[in-house]
Amino acid sequence: MVGGRLQADPPNAREAQQLRLFTKQDRLNVEFTEATFSFTDGLLDEIAKQVKWQASGPASDDLFAKRQKERET
Repeated sequence: MVGGRLQADPPNAREAQQLRLFTKQDRLNVEFTEATFSFTDGLLDEIAKQVKWQASGPASDDLFAKRQKERET
């Protein structure tokens, strides 16, 4: 299955501390096969200009709701 990779460097010392605490890593470098992204500002429009999106499977809201329910049980 085709997925993606999330790579991120913490932007500040506090974020770096949290990343080390939760992942035992200094940089985030994770492969994934599925993802749900939520935006509350214009970031989606900016990203959409640079990324080719390929939608498949259930609607994102349904996928998010299912994952949340699984986490809570």
